[in-house]
Amino acid sequence: MSAHVPLSEFVGEASASPLDVALRAARRVSDEQQAANVHNDRDMVGAAVHLQMVLRDLIASLDAERGTS
Repeated sequence: MSAHVPLSEFVGEASASPLDVALRAARRVSDEQQAANVHNDRDMVGAAVHLQMVLRDLIASLDAERGTS
């Protein structure tokens, strides 16, 4: 049995990309993950990780633009 490592510890803090870049990346990854097989655990974990990463970047970018955290 492997030890539990939260995704946030693995990927670290989200960087704040320029908002247009973060939004484009989120749309691209969302489109790519549409092909993931819901009956395949590996596909679902991969989709979740990719989407979490771009979502964190998008939130950081929105916060940076608004001057909040």
